[in-house]
Amino acid sequence: MKRRYKIAAIDFDGTITEDTKLPPLDGCEETLRALKDHGWKLILWTCRAGNRLAAAKNYLRRNGLYELFDAFNENIEPTKYKTSQKILASVYIDDRVIGGFPGWKRVREASLRSRLAGT
Repeated sequence: MKRRYKIAAIDFDGTITEDTKLPPLDGCEETLRALKDHGWKLILWTCRAGNRLAAAKNYLRRNGLYELFDAFNENIEPTKYKTSQKILASVYIDDRVIGGFPGWKRVREASLRSRLAGT
């Protein structure tokens, strides 16, 4: 089954913000909105669970980002991988990538290139 949209799995700590008392990292909101405008689906993909996941969701609400996410720590349906814990995504945006987080400006540039955006 070929999807008509791309999916970005996005980490929270160190990627969206360095600390829940601080604003989102520079360029985060603009990049997330640009991805949504280009038809991407966004998944918050974090190690946080329970109360810590709830705190991350509250942070997103306070900063006007919650509505941009299509799922939280789960796949977007339909998916053929029903039992895997790995999120199915076109890209994974995380501060733990080899070489470190490149920043939201570089994420946006790379993600919106025509070969990834599907246009």
